[in-house]
Amino acid sequence: MDFYHVNLLDVTAAGKENFKDLDLENDPVLSMIYTGLIKEKEQLGKVLQIILNSSGGVLYHCSAGKDRTGVVSMLLMGLLGVDKLDILANYEVSYTYIQSNLNEMLSACPLNILKSDPIDISAAYDSIIENYGNFYKYFELLGFSENILKNFIDSVTY
Repeated sequence: MDFYHVNLLDVTAAGKENFKDLDLENDPVLSMIYTGLIKEKEQLGKVLQIILNSSGGVLYHCSAGKDRTGVVSMLLMGLLGVDKLDILANYEVSYTYIQSNLNEMLSACPLNILKSDPIDISAAYDSIIENYGNFYKYFELLGFSENILKNFIDSVTY
């Protein structure tokens, strides 16, 4: 069993110098973060390389299990051809699973940051399509060969 830690926290959000410049109550913070995250090709590429090159199961997560994990899941599902509405529904259900820790988390950030509104992950999805054409091309831009992509897709689909 191998363990990896890849820092995906050093992401800029839509040109903001840091997250302190964001108005957490009013800015579309998560949309900005997710869109910024997919532009962080080096760090995100490391995570995806670990997953795509794995010969077995992979557990990946972040602290809340919806933001960084949600973007990685969106990318993998997009690569596999999962319909956008299904990707959005998968992301949206995240809020259901963090509610047991909600009171504890509310002391650290506002509710709009904790919710999993599909519009946020949709912004990242749309950014992939607008800037790269499709998910396959995005993965190619990250340096994945056609052979690696085909092997990954074949290994997780029937």
